[in-house]
Amino acid sequence: MIRSDPLGVAQAIWMRAARRLLALLEKERRLLRAGALREAADLAPEKERLSQELAEPPAAPGDDARAIARELQTAAARNRLLLGASLEAVRAARARLEQIDKARRELGVYDEGGSRAPSAGAQRTHDSRA
Repeated sequence: MIRSDPLGVAQAIWMRAARRLLALLEKERRLLRAGALREAADLAPEKERLSQELAEPPAAPGDDARAIARELQTAAARNRLLLGASLEAVRAARARLEQIDKARRELGVYDEGGSRAPSAGAQRTHDSRA
């Protein structure tokens, strides 16, 4: 006779989802470290789905479940720091590009009399190269 073990089945399902999320967080970490922000952002729907699966922890979590829960917290915190650093880098790059653009716009050409003359490149506001 086969006995049902709903607690064991529920914990096994939870553990499987936790391991998948842990692997996904590791993939996200690699992408963030490589600067692949778009690809890292593409993982969000799957992370959300797995997080929802894990919202209800097993009724009586074993040592394995507690250990993987700690790993998930550590991995999520690590990725949050990486994402914050990536966003700060993007902001800094954007600010620098704005400074360069402003300097370019303010750079002038002067005639023999010292008056500002229109510059041929002054009309361009963006680099046309891809």
